Amino acid sequence: VVVSGLAFQEGIVAVVAAGNGRQECIPAGGGDGGEEGPEDGMFIVGGLTPAGPGQAHRHAESNYGAAVDFAAWGDYVVSTGYGDLFSAVQEQNPNDLGVDRRRAYTARFGGTSAATAQIAGSVCALQGLARQFFSIPASPSGLRETAMVPYPADGAPNTDAVITGNSGRTNFDGDISGNFGIDADGDGRLDGVYEAQPEGIEVTLGTYPRIWGFADDSSAVVQLLTLEGAVVENDAENLTGLQPIKGEIGGNFYSVKGSDGTYLIATSEFAVGGEGLTDPELLTPESEEDPTLIAIWEKATRPVSGEVTDIGLAQQIEILPDTVQGITAELELQPPVAPIVVVGFAMWDFQTGMWNTVDVAVVNGDDEPNAAGNIELELEAAGGPGYARRYIDSTGKNYARIWTWGYGDVFGDNPDYTILWDLMNIQFLNSGDDGPG
Repeated sequence: VVVSGLAFQEGIVAVVAAGNGRQECIPAGGGDGGEEGPEDGMFIVGGLTPAGPGQAHRHAESNYGAAVDFAAWGDYVVSTGYGDLFSAVQEQNPNDLGVDRRRAYTARFGGTSAATAQIAGSVCALQGLARQFFSIPASPSGLRETAMVPYPADGAPNTDAVITGNSGRTNFDGDISGNFGIDADGDGRLDGVYEAQPEGIEVTLGTYPRIWGFADDSSAVVQLLTLEGAVVENDAENLTGLQPIKGEIGGNFYSVKGSDGTYLIATSEFAVGGEGLTDPELLTPESEEDPTLIAIWEKATRPVSGEVTDIGLAQQIEILPDTVQGITAELELQPPVAPIVVVGFAMWDFQTGMWNTVDVAVVNGDDEPNAAGNIELELEAAGGPGYARRYIDSTGKNYARIWTWGYGDVFGDNPDYTILWDLMNIQFLNSGDDGPG
């Protein structure tokens, strides 16, 4: 649990076999991420065996219980080895050293080891899709809680893609597609996904485990790409792009669109305060195509020299620029390792053609993290009604920066520090109300 918890915090998905021992798996520290305890990030997989047309039972050897999250085939799985399905070794010449003995396949691989490999493969495929579309992987919780759970027909983005299954994260109200049977007795458990015991005692595979129907499992793909929280939360709806200016940056603008545990990693570098973007290799494709935007980032200076990070943000607002009465920056970051970090909020002034640092905050060991473990900051561009208009062009475009100044090991050889940003949300307050634009 400790190892998987560390992996979870680093965004690594841990797919774990429930094991083959006919034993009940009881959550230790919350294996199901629910009320049993804190989130540990594991995907615990049990095994199934066929039980007639459209039916499945718990594999006879599979462990079971409330800690099991997913289930896949644990019997009759084609894999390498053994040679019962195919073998390059001929019976009439078993000692032929010229034969590649690695060419052996079986049709009877099984147990939770086989089931876990199938779920792990599905996770890898979905992560590849997330990287292709969002350029960042999904978080473990995003995969397990959103992309890989079934949704009722009225809540699914594509009802044709909804598949059979149930989940420990939702109240299962019966089978959806009928591929694996129905909940005929109304006990909230999918009929057939249990092992009948003497005197009518039923041992369930898990607490409503998700069952994967690989022939019709497009719902996970649809949910990954369309449901909020599967990869990123989208709290920063105005954010359209991110431009690294100073420091080594890992991630992209999707990483800071919501407080979802998908972090933008910024490691500091030494820079002179009056120095803007000087490395053309840092320019994003959007910036490279716009000479005006290049000039804006080249003027991105700070009032101090030292170990800094500097990140440019491009926004597009949909409200009328003349109605904007205030601008705030809602920020969330993990507590930095550095003893003290100054966070600056700067806006590009279209009237003067200069950057203005409009607000600063200091982060130190006294800051209290929120429930997600993040430090919350709110910075604002001061000024009376109409003053914020100078930071927005006639089309609603505007540019902001979040820069930091600090130090790591003051007396050692590692003065740099690293910031893990979870949210950078620049909000624009409308004159009609106090809500953001």
